[in-house]
Amino acid sequence: MTDKIQSSEAVLFFDFDGVILDSVHVKTDAFVKIYAEHGPNIMAKVREYHLDNLGISRYDKFRYYNEVLLGREFTDQDSISLDYKFNLLITEGLLKARFVPGVYEILKWACHMRLHTYIVSAAPKVELLEICEKRGIKSFFTEIYGIPDKKADVMAQVIVNRGISPKQCVMFGDSCNDLQAARKIGVYFVGINAIDRKFFIKQGASCLQNFNELDRYSLLTLLKKEKSM
Repeated sequence: MTDKIQSSEAVLFFDFDGVILDSVHVKTDAFVKIYAEHGPNIMAKVREYHLDNLGISRYDKFRYYNEVLLGREFTDQDSISLDYKFNLLITEGLLKARFVPGVYEILKWACHMRLHTYIVSAAPKVELLEICEKRGIKSFFTEIYGIPDKKADVMAQVIVNRGISPKQCVMFGDSCNDLQAARKIGVYFVGINAIDRKFFIKQGASCLQNFNELDRYSLLTLLKKEKSM
């Protein structure tokens, strides 16, 4: 298939952890280790909250853990200290984490088909840029966004800047927060590598185990159809 969409049009948005890198476990383990000194009950609650809220930032999670689970004030110094510990724990894991099956091939295909690709993640942008550079995938993306930018705000701004319809865009995500962001803006959503696939099914959303299950022809046909409407 060689028919290409014009470069100014169709857009693919990707979450990062769990969608590009199979790295959810890396960050889960890091959160649990940081709070290990507070005992197994707190560790279990930390793990549960993280997995139930994959699409929100680590800083929001730190605040919840300190204020709700530990009953402590959460200060700016706490945020800096916890972020430092977290980075020490995840850096090596992110460099070693495997790619979600099929994602590398999809990124190469998207580049060949002149589809614009963006990362929209709740991880810090500086961290995303570093990891993508070291993993050899930075060049695949038109732009990489992370916190402090919000996913829905980023997608909305990209759509405005490119002068396209939300229905010329697809977001690939693995969390309820990703689905909510996509639906808020009105872009198509495809669940990838989700821990709770039943959630997406109940919400009427597509959910694939990995990118090897993605029908590229159907995706391209859908985006071209929306372009012509």
